[in-house]
Amino acid sequence: MRARKLTAVDVCAVTGYNRDQLRGLLKELPEWSVAPGERRARAYSAHDLIVLSVIHVLDVVVCIRRKMIAAAFPQLQDVLSGPKPLAANARIVITFSPLRVAYLDGKATVTEGLIIPLQPIFSRIDQYLGAVQVQPASQARLRLGPAIVDGRRGRTST
Repeated sequence: MRARKLTAVDVCAVTGYNRDQLRGLLKELPEWSVAPGERRARAYSAHDLIVLSVIHVLDVVVCIRRKMIAAAFPQLQDVLSGPKPLAANARIVITFSPLRVAYLDGKATVTEGLIIPLQPIFSRIDQYLGAVQVQPASQARLRLGPAIVDGRRGRTST
């Protein structure tokens, strides 16, 4: 099975940015400030969806200046990459003086910093990518009733 190519339309659908807002944001982020090339659409990964969703929270919900977001961007990418232990209460903690981004899996306590819960972001991305089954399957929903089963299989009579 081939991985689906994610585009700006997908990023906008998951994050809540419109195309102009996304374009303006990407100009200010170090990795994406350079255009991908002549007449080529930029491709995104699932990791990019997570990072840009967290950035959307910082940018739109919390109203952090984009220069501060750009400064925290490399740490944010690093903290959100790679396999992590599965945690229902996963969150990102950001402190600005000194600038530090940390991933917490729910066991640690936080004394200061901006806390962003990751579960709503993970759920939204999983649902968008089709990785979440909305309702668990159950045989009870099949409405199978009793039936007569004939144990004979294609016997020939002699």
